[in-house]
Amino acid sequence: KSKAQFGSVGRRIPYRILHVINQDGESLGHMHRAEALQLMDQHNLKLVLLRENADPPVYRLMTGQQIDEEQLRRAEKKKASPKPG
Repeated sequence: KSKAQFGSVGRRIPYRILHVINQDGESLGHMHRAEALQLMDQHNLKLVLLRENADPPVYRLMTGQQIDEEQLRRAEKKKASPKPG
């Protein structure tokens, strides 16, 4: 079972209702997928899936730079953690 790659999901959102967090980390609450996409376009941001298992799934609006920084941070953390076995 592979871990989902952290990054923008673009417009491929399989869920109708999402819990959206803005780029500052503040909850915007539950909203319909269309509303989230409209927000994304208005603010020139990208939607990133944070927690798929939550009900509803949690997405965060992020800038491209924030996504890059988070990917780097996760890569560093993965490198630093010892491999089992």
